[in-house]
Amino acid sequence: MIPSTVRIVDVGPRDGLQNEKQPVATAHKVELVHRLQAAGLREIEVTSFVSPKWVPQMADNAQVMADITRLPGVRYSVLTPNLKGLEAALPTRPDEVVVFGAASEAFSQRNINCSIAESVERFAPVVAQAHAAGLKVRAAVSCALGCPYQGEVTPDEVENVVKLMKAIGVDHCGIADTIGVGTPKRVQAAMERALKHFPLAEVSGHFHDTYGRAGQHLRLPGGGHPPLRHQRGRPRWLPLCQGRHRQRGHRRRGVHAQRPGHRDRDRPRCAGRCRRLHLRGARPAAGVARRQGIAGQAREGCRMSAVLNERPEGFQRVARALAERGHPHEPLWLEVSARTSQEAAEALGVQVGQIAKSVIFRRKADEVAVLVVTSGDKRVDEKKVAAIVGALGRADADFVKARTGFTIGGVSPLAHATPPVTLIDRELFRFDEIWAAAGHPNGVFRLSPAQLEALTGAPVADVVQA
Repeated sequence: MIPSTVRIVDVGPRDGLQNEKQPVATAHKVELVHRLQAAGLREIEVTSFVSPKWVPQMADNAQVMADITRLPGVRYSVLTPNLKGLEAALPTRPDEVVVFGAASEAFSQRNINCSIAESVERFAPVVAQAHAAGLKVRAAVSCALGCPYQGEVTPDEVENVVKLMKAIGVDHCGIADTIGVGTPKRVQAAMERALKHFPLAEVSGHFHDTYGRAGQHLRLPGGGHPPLRHQRGRPRWLPLCQGRHRQRGHRRRGVHAQRPGHRDRDRPRCAGRCRRLHLRGARPAAGVARRQGIAGQAREGCRMSAVLNERPEGFQRVARALAERGHPHEPLWLEVSARTSQEAAEALGVQVGQIAKSVIFRRKADEVAVLVVTSGDKRVDEKKVAAIVGALGRADADFVKARTGFTIGGVSPLAHATPPVTLIDRELFRFDEIWAAAGHPNGVFRLSPAQLEALTGAPVADVVQA
């Protein structure tokens, strides 16, 4: 059942602008807020009170708040990551403040250098002071449906952050799909955990439409709908509440038409031959095609042929490396992007443990990349890795790209720009057949654990958590 009304919080002036490399003029930010409220939006996240050292785009936060013309019935919120930020925000008269915490320990450690528990503890005085000033506090749980570092995030991990936020007194909890990899099933699971601790009216979702699944996330089964939050201020989300499943503008590069030559307004024309590939050793994907989300977009055994000159450079590089080394299986191009082990498993119709997950670390001694390849259902134990290769440090997206030639989400265990130190976890040898990334979130190739060992020349070790 589709609700007759939804509550939308537009975060475009803050979330939509904060990562823009070119400075956006204060006047333009103010004009954006004015246009949003003129369009009928009644809740707008205007800016962020963070250090300009970390987010230069938000350096004019106080000026933006001072220059906007406030309308009756419109609520204006701001992000305040710490007590200093709140103290700077209070004179600008926000109606609501926002704090955030990650559901992924890996994300928390690599981004703010502390644990989830420590990060939420820092918000306790922010919440208390905001309440003392008569302000509502909204919490955002980032990476609730997937993490660029650890991959899958479980409902238990989501609930852990929700409980911590509840304990410090936040009024509202938002579940955020930070990297846009959620599926309806996982959205439902995360929402159910949040609703155990907050009333329905105080739970929301922040979904990215990166892979065209945002509309599915808005329709949670069971008839109950939390108030919906608007991602990046995109007005095209509005028709989704009225029953549309697709709209123009999705990032659908690499998603090909269902049959050769087929076209529609949402997808590019099929650029190559479409053929049947029999995935030996893997379960047929027949039942998978009926599910929602990434699996619902896959078709039984149907994959686009690897036309190398029409594929991203990283995918081409892996294909060439496999051919040069005499690997018996060419890489496949999936119809949909699989940025987590779970999504890849669903698309291929295999167990999540059969997905060879590549995790990158930075070795402190010489700045060399350390690549650990393990099963998609296991977590790397950094202490075990450090005991083998030396002390480890943070490996952000720029480091990964520079050392491997691939972006996070498409790191392959071979064909690197700068060969890293590689370790293969023993757990992969549970399976006769596994699947590894082929240089792009849409690319995979099939092999055995022994073939992975031969291709990389990497030692096998015990490097996952017990």
